[in-house]
Amino acid sequence: MGQQRSTAGITLLELLLAIGIMAMIAVGLSTLFDTGGQVWRRVEANSSVADYAVNRNELRRHLEAMPVVTIDVPLDQIFISEDSGFAVQVNREGDPEWISVNASLPKLGFVRSQVNHTLRPDVSRIEFSFYGRKSVRDVPAWHDNWRSAAILPILIKIESWDTDGAANPPLTIQPGKRTRQMEISLSSLVPPN
Repeated sequence: MGQQRSTAGITLLELLLAIGIMAMIAVGLSTLFDTGGQVWRRVEANSSVADYAVNRNELRRHLEAMPVVTIDVPLDQIFISEDSGFAVQVNREGDPEWISVNASLPKLGFVRSQVNHTLRPDVSRIEFSFYGRKSVRDVPAWHDNWRSAAILPILIKIESWDTDGAANPPLTIQPGKRTRQMEISLSSLVPPN
C-alpha cells in the first residue's frame, strides 16, 4: 500500500518562516515611526527657538533704524520709557509706527502693527537698562529707567531669567545706530549711500 501525500495546506516550517518575516517587517516599521516621531519633536523644539531668534533680530533692526533726537524731533516723540518696558517710533516706508517692548510676566515680547512677537516665552524676571546721558551735562552711566531724559540712550539692554533661574543671553541694542551712521562727518571721505 502506497502512501499518498496531500499537497493542500502549508507545513509548520513555512508557517514559522512567514511569521518571522512579518515580525522583522513590524520591527522595522516601528523603528521607522519612532525615529520619525523623534525628528518631528526635535524640529518643533528648534523651530520655536528659531522664531525667537528671528524676533530678536527684527526688534534689533527696527530700533537701530529709528530716528535720533534733533531740534525738530524731541525725545518724547520717538521714545517713551515705562515701568514694564519702553516704546519707540520707527519709520517704515515713510509711515511712522510705534513698537512697544513690554515685560508682562511670564513673557517678554514686543508689539508691532498690533501683532505680538515673543522674545522669550517663560521668564521669571526681566530687567531693562539704559546707558547714556539723560542730559547734556550728565556723565554716561547705566540707568534702570529713562524717564525725564532729554537725549536718546546710547544702549538699551534687556536681560531675562527663565523660570528655573537660568539667565538668558542679554539683548543689547544701540537705538538710532543706522541714522547716526548715515551722517557725514569731517573724517569721512565717502558720503553714506
